[in-house]
Amino acid sequence: MLELININKTFNKGQATETKALSGINIHIQRQDFLVIIGANGSGKSTLLNAVSGSTTIDSGKIILQEKEIQKLAEHERSKWIARVFQNPLAGTAPALSILDNFRLAALRTAPKMLKIGTNDQFKKQVQERIAILAMGLENKLDQPMGTLSGGQRQALTLVMSVMADLKILLLDEPTAALDPKSARMVMNLAQQLIEQHHLTTIFITHNLSEAARYGNRLIHLQEGEIKKEVASIEKLKLTQTELLSWFDYF
Repeated sequence: MLELININKTFNKGQATETKALSGINIHIQRQDFLVIIGANGSGKSTLLNAVSGSTTIDSGKIILQEKEIQKLAEHERSKWIARVFQNPLAGTAPALSILDNFRLAALRTAPKMLKIGTNDQFKKQVQERIAILAMGLENKLDQPMGTLSGGQRQALTLVMSVMADLKILLLDEPTAALDPKSARMVMNLAQQLIEQHHLTTIFITHNLSEAARYGNRLIHLQEGEIKKEVASIEKLKLTQTELLSWFDYF
């Protein structure tokens, strides 16, 4: 599904603040893989996700999605195949627009240029049915501005919006970092449900070792822009939070 081949990225080259963010990264992600990436601040997690989404250009290497090189495509061009849920619940949505209008924008992500999708009764019913799985009563408040919702509600809706159009890769960019524990568990349970239901290929970065142990079928530990450890399948299932903690040198 997705290949990262010898990915390198350095910020502020030739300056005192030069930082090697990614160094020789090679990752092969199979269809329906749920890859979890952990690492300390500055380990390269966000840069890696930005490289896949297109919000950061790489210095060298290849990014191949279903046998098509995409590393030279702009972020908006990759959005036809890639959806992203951000750490900040305020990101990824239009706060001044209604819930329904936000879903309309999400549905247009993979539509051909100039195609218009109206918020007719059929579309409204479709949105209501999808939101109903959240059991938040928001399916009856489609005219409410997105910016008036809680962080947990917005993250949940963003996840549902991500599957409004066909996608190949779902990027989860620490989606629970700004949420309280109850909302965080709700959002991750919803993510797991949608990933399984829509057979999604997923990359999830997190600081939360409990989430890293609980979710996904593969786990990568990044340190100073390099892959230090990788586990998958049965080995991943056996990992405990204590073992994950031991991976971090500074403890």
